[in-house]
Amino acid sequence: MPGTTQKADLTRLREYHTVRVRDADSGRSVQLVFSETHVVGEGSFGIVTCAQLYSDNEHERGVVALKRTRQDKRFKCREMQIISAVLHPNIVKLRYYWYEADEQSDDLFLNLMFEYLPETLYRLYRSYVKRRQYFPDILIKLYTYQLLRGLAYLHARGICHRDIKPQNLLVDSDTGRLVIIDFGSAKVLKAGEPNVSYTASRSVTYPDSTMSGQIELTRHVLHAVAIDMWSVGCILAELIMGEVLFAGTSGIDQLVAIIKILGTPTREQVLSMNESYYEKVSFPGFEPVNLKRIIPRASPEQLSLLSSLLRYEPEKRLTAIEVLSHTFYDELRRGTGADPPGPWQLRLPGGKQARVDLFDFTDLELSIRPDLNSRLVPPHARARLFDETGLDLECSEPLDVARYRLNVD
Repeated sequence: MPGTTQKADLTRLREYHTVRVRDADSGRSVQLVFSETHVVGEGSFGIVTCAQLYSDNEHERGVVALKRTRQDKRFKCREMQIISAVLHPNIVKLRYYWYEADEQSDDLFLNLMFEYLPETLYRLYRSYVKRRQYFPDILIKLYTYQLLRGLAYLHARGICHRDIKPQNLLVDSDTGRLVIIDFGSAKVLKAGEPNVSYTASRSVTYPDSTMSGQIELTRHVLHAVAIDMWSVGCILAELIMGEVLFAGTSGIDQLVAIIKILGTPTREQVLSMNESYYEKVSFPGFEPVNLKRIIPRASPEQLSLLSSLLRYEPEKRLTAIEVLSHTFYDELRRGTGADPPGPWQLRLPGGKQARVDLFDFTDLELSIRPDLNSRLVPPHARARLFDETGLDLECSEPLDVARYRLNVD
């Protein structure tokens, strides 16, 4: 039933299943053999298991994540529409999908088979907290940088994720790669259509959503996708602190926590979030607190970023592409560990080298803010970018980004 938690069918685990599925890239029908090894997560969204593919074809074997969700036959699956239309190295890749009728009922299930990354950013950073250690700054930079790249791409396509939190970010600590997952709450922005914000979790509460704002594409996509940028600020603070910045057990608790730190919003700030809300509610009176007092270990660059993201006014929050160009990420552009100076490399805690390409920008990404491209693509990456894509920062014409916005029924 909608809204209820789906329980994992443990009898399915370790059984071999043979199914006809659709290849997400080609659309062709293929036969897969797989077994589910263990449950990764379950809830109202459905069930996610880790599965092993068996095949003589290298492309059709290996470890994958399988998400199984009950479908309402009256509606199209928004997550399926979005995830099958996006392609970016920092967005989880859909490999196969198929529908399946439940033998015991009239329920219809959608099965989405994704690439597999071993852990969430939440579990990784909490492993440091449990050892009474701070999450390393280089990992904060590496993972939030990739989060921002994924969001910049989504926002350029007119997609707002609306549930960005550490639990929805998968990482591979061996390579340093991060991907965004779980598009069940994502929204494709349309002109004139209300966009009621979704409150994600106890760790990320949007003042915009708590104040029930309705946002339209005609008021600029930037206003709507600023929901995700607030989440980036909350995640950045959480990784630095080792705990949630705006903690609370309810939306009201969290709103009070926000006001205690950012101060009571002015009339203008409230109206920027919701033009009709101001007269309906009075807020407790608090003066803003210097973030350095709340997060004493934060560097000046981190405080600068946080102050530019954790703002009441959605239109004043930095965009994803603007944050990517911030000096906070210059260490990633320079690289670390090259001694004597040599090819770019990034050394991770424990001495491992990151095996992830941070500068393989597409022409769409480089068309969002062409004036920032000289910051985004460091000199050492430009020749390779040209060799692999033909993109020349000096003479390439930017694309019309508006033409690449996703349209769904």
